[in-house]
Amino acid sequence: MTTHTASAGATKRTRRSAGAPHGTKRSTSVVSGAGGPWAIGLAVAVPLALLYVVLAPPAADLAAATYRSNLFARSGFTAWDTGWYAAHGHWLPGYSLLSPALGALLGVRTLLVCSAVAASVLFALIATRAFGTRAARVSAAWFAFGVCVGMLSGRVPFDLGLAIGLGSVLALMLGRLPVALPLAVLTSVASPVSGSFLALAGLAGALGGVFVARGAPLARARREADAARARESPEKESNDTRSGTATRSGTATRSAAATRSGTALDRDVHRCLALTAAALLPILALTLAYPEGGYEPFAASAFWPPLAGVVLIALLLPQGPLGPRWRSAVRAGAALYALALV
Repeated sequence: MTTHTASAGATKRTRRSAGAPHGTKRSTSVVSGAGGPWAIGLAVAVPLALLYVVLAPPAADLAAATYRSNLFARSGFTAWDTGWYAAHGHWLPGYSLLSPALGALLGVRTLLVCSAVAASVLFALIATRAFGTRAARVSAAWFAFGVCVGMLSGRVPFDLGLAIGLGSVLALMLGRLPVALPLAVLTSVASPVSGSFLALAGLAGALGGVFVARGAPLARARREADAARARESPEKESNDTRSGTATRSGTATRSAAATRSGTALDRDVHRCLALTAAALLPILALTLAYPEGGYEPFAASAFWPPLAGVVLIALLLPQGPLGPRWRSAVRAGAALYALALV
């Protein structure tokens, strides 16, 4: 009775993370306490964000965001403009539908730092569910540092879209698809670039599920072969019936568990594909309604570092706490991003 009570208490104190790899558990007191990954991300992001506000460094992209926010403050929503290095005029909605309005309301720098801090906290919550608490602490600190350094470029729409997109991913991991899909749409409305990355993440998640599902029949075949060999091994006559019954019972239990796992995996794949579609539809609509021409040179100094980083991620994947589903998803995401770079 005492053992049962202690076990029930431990079950209440520790629960499985929603969307976490199989076997990953987290303590609710650690996640919600001052030592949780989200608190570490906040502790790194807030001082850097305040330092950015105090120093107020200039940036070309920040100037563009400031111009569009000032234009919105003067004229409201405007689809066409000739005042920003384009005497012939250009469409505005493809830049962002949310950033100019929020920048006019809050201030461009305020919007930028709020987006960076929110992204840091949301990523920490995602990392806790994907990696576990210990690894999430390190990744949350690194992400917060990186996103705050990125403020120096002044990419206000991208950072806003990044924060909203991370919120969409977190909602999907928690199983809240009705929340994740509208957030995916808002991500692309805030920044088509951020929306493209969110679509890539959703597609990578779906591919990861497909790869794991394709490997599942092989794993089941191995288990069945092992069970068959166990049945054929010499045993005492008195144990034959009991052993055969136990083997059949274990095989049936594993088969039922595999069926439930496969159903859940298919559901996750469909949710990831829905997230991808929700992120891509606004981008497609904006591209067709407000087409923009031109091209951006892709210098070698900007091409090789990201490609090397993607290769490094793929090489380091066998290390760490990721389960098969997440490892496959990250590998798929790295491959898709490498293709996008090329």
